[in-house]
Amino acid sequence: MSSNDIAAARPRFYKLAVLNDFKTKKEGRPIYDEEELVEMVIPGDRNYRQSFLAHEPFNGNGDTRADKYKDEYEAFKRGETRAASGTPLEVWPLLTTARVAELKALNILSVDELAAIPDSKLKSVGPD
Repeated sequence: MSSNDIAAARPRFYKLAVLNDFKTKKEGRPIYDEEELVEMVIPGDRNYRQSFLAHEPFNGNGDTRADKYKDEYEAFKRGETRAASGTPLEVWPLLTTARVAELKALNILSVDELAAIPDSKLKSVGPD
């Protein structure tokens, strides 16, 4: 995976209940902690989908993914769902509804994301 692919990655923040083994053993019943995670997808690559702890340092500078994707994280905290920025595929008259569905299956949500796909991923997008 190239650095261009990583730069084009789109975050989606979400919450997940995670079993806390220590507290579960101590209390004698299942105890869960709520964790904030971020799922990263790369437009044009249907196989790349990874989740990370949102507040875990990841680059040696102490930065977290919540820091790196501050706007998306703040929208998540407000309960908003942020779409990909740019022109939605649905409003581009050159695309059929079937083609829109195909592109969305490849994690491409906007015309801008389609235009920014690296050459290495174009084959997965298909012709036209």
